Amino acid sequence: MKIFISYSSVDRHEAFELKRLLEHQGGCEAWLDFMDIKPSEVLERELAGNLENADLVCLLLSPYSVASKWVQYEAEKTRKKNIRMLPIILRPCIIPEALNDIVGIDASTGVAEETTSLRIIRAVFGKDKVDETVLFDAGKRLELAKMALQNEADKHLPAIAEKLEAVQKLPIREISLDIDAKTFPRTKPTVIELQLKLNELWSTPMSFYFSLYKEGSTWPAGFGFKEPTYQEFFLKSVDRLDAVFQWYDRVVDLSQVIDGTTFRDSKASFQLSLTERNFIPKPVAYICPMISKSLRCLI
Repeated sequence: MKIFISYSSVDRHEAFELKRLLEHQGGCEAWLDFMDIKPSEVLERELAGNLENADLVCLLLSPYSVASKWVQYEAEKTRKKNIRMLPIILRPCIIPEALNDIVGIDASTGVAEETTSLRIIRAVFGKDKVDETVLFDAGKRLELAKMALQNEADKHLPAIAEKLEAVQKLPIREISLDIDAKTFPRTKPTVIELQLKLNELWSTPMSFYFSLYKEGSTWPAGFGFKEPTYQEFFLKSVDRLDAVFQWYDRVVDLSQVIDGTTFRDSKASFQLSLTERNFIPKPVAYICPMISKSLRCLI
């Protein structure tokens, strides 16, 4: 079987993941364009040739791919040639009307996520490759893993709160937050809020909001946060988290620090300085908070 993978260059990490997943099953050849710099007529001829020979076209959908002229070209050619097409939704986007009558796969939790990968394998190669009981077991394992993670967090949070008591009365000038990106929930869109509560008689809590980066839909509309700009992560196996600090009407976007250490241990790091006058609520001349920690999942 020859499989053509149609994608935007922004989604090349997922495209290569899909190529590895499909070819690992054996009996197929997955082709994708490496988006080298080529004259448009050469690229069009190369794409057309590989489309002609394809038994299946996997169309990766995201806000960038649906806006790509090349992806649109490949989708139109696929329909005209009556080649079998499998849309795979990487991130929420406006699905082209031309795909209204085609069944696709929701891969917003990641192509490599076990349940999603099994669904893709079954859709491409048929039910003989994936037993229904295996698919159910994969979903159940995901659910149990989430429950185990929550239980583990509940077990450790009291000890963390006890350690925070030792620094409750110390002035805060710099805040550094490290999050293991691999532990961030992926079963559904999630925003986690971390609160630093000051003296509740005169100040509202400081809030840090964290969300897994999703192109064009990182923050729900009700939060009023602007969408983060695209940032290249290349083909590194690292998740991008985005964070926003909010205190009264003060909103600060915190950029994830990305370096060699981050790539090795999946740590998402954020820093914030509280030395600016903007952070000092009048008429208080300095920040000397009584801190308690509150962590909650908002959606």
